[in-house]
Amino acid sequence: MTTVTLREHSKIPSEPLKLSQKDLDWIINENNDEEKVHNQKKLEIIHSAEGKVKLKAKGYVGAISLPSGIIINIEPKIEKNSWENLFKLFEYTENIEPKYDGGHVFAEKGDSLWDIFANIFIKNTMYLIHTGLYRTYISKTEEITAIKGRLLITQNIRSPQKFRTKHWCEFDELSYDVLENQLVLFCTSLLVKKVKNNKTKQELIRIKNIIQSQDVTLKTKFSLSDANLIVITRMNKKYEPVFSYCKLILENFAYKKFSNIGQIEIPSFTISMWKLFENFVAKALTEHTNEDITSTLKEKKKNILESISDYPNRKIYATNTPKLEPDHTLTKNNEKLILDTKWKSSVSSNDWYQMITYALAFKCDIVLVLPKFDKNYSDGFKIPEEFDLSELTIHVKTIDFERASESHDFIVNLKSQIHEIVDEINFK
Repeated sequence: MTTVTLREHSKIPSEPLKLSQKDLDWIINENNDEEKVHNQKKLEIIHSAEGKVKLKAKGYVGAISLPSGIIINIEPKIEKNSWENLFKLFEYTENIEPKYDGGHVFAEKGDSLWDIFANIFIKNTMYLIHTGLYRTYISKTEEITAIKGRLLITQNIRSPQKFRTKHWCEFDELSYDVLENQLVLFCTSLLVKKVKNNKTKQELIRIKNIIQSQDVTLKTKFSLSDANLIVITRMNKKYEPVFSYCKLILENFAYKKFSNIGQIEIPSFTISMWKLFENFVAKALTEHTNEDITSTLKEKKKNILESISDYPNRKIYATNTPKLEPDHTLTKNNEKLILDTKWKSSVSSNDWYQMITYALAFKCDIVLVLPKFDKNYSDGFKIPEEFDLSELTIHVKTIDFERASESHDFIVNLKSQIHEIVDEINFK
């Protein structure tokens, strides 16, 4: 089995891979799935002049399994404690409070992302086991020796016995075989299949055996829609961190049906960095301490041509900007400020058009927030002379991930940087 490791947004560093036609078909179809809405791809196929094929990682990190068995490991741009900090971001944006003492314990050097993730899953799940698995009363209908609950007259008449020793009854029984535990058991079983570290695998098997010892049913299938049926209440709230990870597992184990390769399961594990970054900024803004500033997610879409109908170069914006839906709208004393996020290290021409269009359409200043990963990054953003924004300003700000990684608390440092950005911008 071939395993290739590369960094987010980088090309395969070696010779072109020998990809099967199924591999190529899978990559093409995967990119044409839901990600096409956001113009985001997991992998990009690059054809050379010699007819050879290379792959380039896009806005996702994780482990991608191709139909031929080739595994593509994509590491995040975050340098220091990359996976640990990545999962800290995930926990923060998903409102996960880890239910275990001590910090994260990660797999050994050389282990896969599945192993790393499994260690986090194990610690949260063991907390559930140590504090007691959730159980509740469930309705049962059985033929039993002693009458219990409600006697079912009709069923008993239909099953005559010469000497009646059993009776059909309907009753409530305290049971661990509930949807919550079935979900955890199912996801544990999936992880057992993926991890390579023997110690991690044995821990997962131990968890699986403990849950099954309580007569919890191991379902053959468990979809994301099944998981969404679970309602968090006061009684099962401690399961919430584990549920977030379970849903992530189910998302990555989904069956894909493609017309040219049929139905195939490719259990990969990927996290969308652009989505994670956007969600992080959104939550950090809601926690801003300045009570004078309010934040609104996803400003209502505007028709581009109508919004800038009086502007002479409106066709340029309409051509280059697919939508007018900024990520965040900040309001202070009835003054508005648009804040948009992009998980990229430079500003493209399309980004220029988009930010300029926002400024003209919403008639306010714009703040574009980008991540910063190295000390040589440039914050410069110069408006081309042909565009007259009058009194409007486009600010480009960066969140320094390297600085945050070196700090005592990664998340706290990132949040403080967001708050500093908002505080230093003057509302007009």
